[in-house]
Amino acid sequence: MSVIIQKLVAILLIWLGFPQFAGAGIVIVSGDINIANFIDGSYDLPITQGNGNFLRNVLSNGTTVFVRMEGTDPIISGVHEARVINNLYNSIGGVTSILDLSGNAITSGRLVGVDLFIDILPPNSYSSAELAEMSNFLADSGTLLFLGENVGAYESNAIINQALLALGSSLQLGNDLIIGTSSRPWILSPNVVNDPFTFGISSFGYAYTNTVSGGRPLVQSLDSRTIIAYDTIGATVPEPTTLSLCGVTWLIVGLGATRRHDRFRHCFQRLV
Repeated sequence: MSVIIQKLVAILLIWLGFPQFAGAGIVIVSGDINIANFIDGSYDLPITQGNGNFLRNVLSNGTTVFVRMEGTDPIISGVHEARVINNLYNSIGGVTSILDLSGNAITSGRLVGVDLFIDILPPNSYSSAELAEMSNFLADSGTLLFLGENVGAYESNAIINQALLALGSSLQLGNDLIIGTSSRPWILSPNVVNDPFTFGISSFGYAYTNTVSGGRPLVQSLDSRTIIAYDTIGATVPEPTTLSLCGVTWLIVGLGATRRHDRFRHCFQRLV
């Protein structure tokens, strides 16, 4: 099989693996904001392709990202990571990412037209209006990524957990602190669960992370505790079926005879 066909198969599998139902939103929770530091190598962490691939997979074929983190001091935990994530998305052709470091309220209509909303260590509880906006965002098939932290950030973690319950998600951040070994606090974990969100990832970097319960696991620590997971809100994600696999074959044949569709062009460019 040629490299081009392999990539087309990968794209189609990702496309078929993601929810395709109106009103189905995705909520993802990470127990570690340091996953961003493995993208740019900050704080002497090794640059790890899997971490960047994960964030690209989360966006899927979306084109608009909104990253929110309250804080302007680069020393404050989370600000640098927010900038790294924002820069990553803006480096992808056809993608626009907006960074808000003022922690402005999520006003009515703020998430309209956004494909991926990332909120990092929220310092204040969400208002009923903000929760309503996020609920509408998920009902419109948006993807919401919460970045929490280890037990040291218990206040932000509790705020995220309250929001998850209000949004109807089974996900919850724990009260844990998982580090690497006695010689280094970070780990490149090979415990990556097979899923469209983890396509192209053989190892994933984390440091000082928390656990995540509920939903479907994506990444686990060396001792097999889940540190990133996701939940589907508003619809059930079907398991891959024989029909889906036949659909892959049919679409590949069709692609061989026709021009590729815009939906695949964005994904293809990111995999080249």
